[in-house]
Amino acid sequence: VHVREAADVAAAMGDAAVLLAERSRQLATKESALRETHMLARFGTWHWSLDSEEIEVSDSVPHIFGRSLPPFAQQRGSVLGEESWLQVQRLTGELVRQGGSGKLQLHAFHADGHRMWLDYRAESVHGPDGRVVALRGSMQDITERVRAEEALRQADQRKNEFLAMLAHELRNPLAPISSGAQLLGQDGLDPARTKQISAIIARQARHMAGLVDDLLDVSRVTRGLVVLAMERIDINAVVLDAAEQVQALVHGKGHQLDVRLLPQPAYVQGDRKRLVQVVGNLLHNAAKFTDRGGQIAVTVSSAGEAVMVEVRDNGIGMLPAELERAFDMFVQGERTPDRSLGGLGIGLALVRSLVELHGGSVHVSSAGQGMGTSFTVRLPHSVERGAGPADKPDAATTQGTRLKVLVVDDNVDAAQMLALYVGAQGHELRVEHDSLEALAQAAAFAPDLCLLDIGLPEMDGYELARRLRRHPATAGATLVAVTGYGQEQDRRNSAAAGFDHHLVKPVDIASLDRIVAGVAGARVSA
Repeated sequence: VHVREAADVAAAMGDAAVLLAERSRQLATKESALRETHMLARFGTWHWSLDSEEIEVSDSVPHIFGRSLPPFAQQRGSVLGEESWLQVQRLTGELVRQGGSGKLQLHAFHADGHRMWLDYRAESVHGPDGRVVALRGSMQDITERVRAEEALRQADQRKNEFLAMLAHELRNPLAPISSGAQLLGQDGLDPARTKQISAIIARQARHMAGLVDDLLDVSRVTRGLVVLAMERIDINAVVLDAAEQVQALVHGKGHQLDVRLLPQPAYVQGDRKRLVQVVGNLLHNAAKFTDRGGQIAVTVSSAGEAVMVEVRDNGIGMLPAELERAFDMFVQGERTPDRSLGGLGIGLALVRSLVELHGGSVHVSSAGQGMGTSFTVRLPHSVERGAGPADKPDAATTQGTRLKVLVVDDNVDAAQMLALYVGAQGHELRVEHDSLEALAQAAAFAPDLCLLDIGLPEMDGYELARRLRRHPATAGATLVAVTGYGQEQDRRNSAAAGFDHHLVKPVDIASLDRIVAGVAGARVSA
């Protein structure tokens, strides 16, 4: 009996030993996983007995600092910054005297010299008699979080500055537009005066449209919605187009613009419109930030597999801090209360984004304030043999061709202005402000061209277009969306609904003229 009992006890002890070994292995695995997690999170724990100068730390703490921690007194200036060391000393004294807990955000140094931010937490440990006998706590490297928070604060500040700039920039053209509209309402204006006021209103409206277009461009580019119409183009031609666009500003400020092209074509694969926009923005900046009578040069060069376009001026220049943030969104140089240089601070951000979409890069340099600025765009050189430009078909003779045009917009003023312009060319007009009434009138009117707003009440412009396409009297009409919606998805939606063209308000008159001429030409050919 005793032998059996001894055997059972031995078996039980053996099972217990196996179980203890298994539990030990499990515990070791969990401790290892916890250590790895601490390493990954750059998180560590510490324990400081007040009767000793030694601070016990977890294995991850040396990983955070890149070295073992010396006693606290020796950390001053080497591990912790002066102010942070004093903060820890004050908190330690309070916890030893009063107990409790506390937390700090500390400035520390890694062994390789780079600066860190630490989230430091401490609490008191009490003995049986209630006295504080030790302190314990945790620390975590939060450098990335602090930098991210600072970046968010700066972005929020730039956003607020941008909104203030936007309000200012939109009020500038609104003032002459409003004043001009009131003047046009006065009796007795001679034709020359009326023409002058109309030109001012049109110019300021184009300026406002340009501001909105820039905002939409930045939005599309940053969200990856820009689709480039890639073709093989000569960068010399791009520079000439861009230089032509800024001639009015250059001449208005008395600048001298020196355009230096390569003697032979320098081909790149790119979207011609977008590359002209890139060079145009750089030239516009050069003209704007250079005092009257300045020197501006745009130079095309090539080296190996790259084509370069450099825009250089002798203008106000840039400080080192401005160079670092030149291509950030909503960033400009030092602002003055009069905002005499204007702008929204998005042009260079758009330049960089568009250049990078083309597989290129852009660089800025300046010797300092008053020393001018240089921007250099590098694009991949296209070495394939290119075909010449396709011949454009001759425009049909359209003079004297009278079209039936239906204008539909619930904004009465917008509809009337559009009708007045088209009607001035001799076309027959029908204007409606309600989509259902427009649909009813269209059957009898049988228009050749329909200019339709999208945001109509009762029935939106998409549905109106679909119904016009289904009706025999309007199935062959040219449908044009005239709308404030200008995103790429909006254009796809209008095309899917049956529209032939998509114009964004305020309507570009040259684009409208081309559409009207095209419809008239089609009638002549028929």
